[in-house]
Amino acid sequence: MNTTATNEQSPIDNKKALRRAVIELIANSRHQLFILAYDLDPLIYSNNDFTQQLSALARRSKRPDIRILLHRPTRLLNENHRALAVIQRLSSLIEVRQLHEQYTEQWHSYVISDQPAILYQATYERYDATLTIETRNIAEHRKQFKQMWQRSDIATQLRRQLL
Repeated sequence: MNTTATNEQSPIDNKKALRRAVIELIANSRHQLFILAYDLDPLIYSNNDFTQQLSALARRSKRPDIRILLHRPTRLLNENHRALAVIQRLSSLIEVRQLHEQYTEQWHSYVISDQPAILYQATYERYDATLTIETRNIAEHRKQFKQMWQRSDIATQLRRQLL
């Protein structure tokens, strides 16, 4: 990461920088990645760099812990999302759940890495974010993510349909 211990927060203010930060965060992860997003915005997550890094992360660890929690997982099906093929191909390594209705009023998005770092967007509708390496902040969001994960259901609609 380009963030140092003396500078625990780095602002990101456009979609190109956000896309680059997400990819760099995944590239620097060893085995764990948590993503909370509305629908894996195609402008950020539907590109070859993202899918390559996600696939590489899933394969480089003996026990990867890659979890994606989405408000609307069906958008991946409706928009020919590039990440869908990787998620389906590596379904035993990448888990996707639909956010429980109890949490649908949460508009923020984030990506948490095990390095540790968090890329936090106050609202998924905007492309400004903050990259933080402050461990207490990361721990709080990781705990929140795990609580939401436990209440949420597997996104079965994303499973590969075999005929």
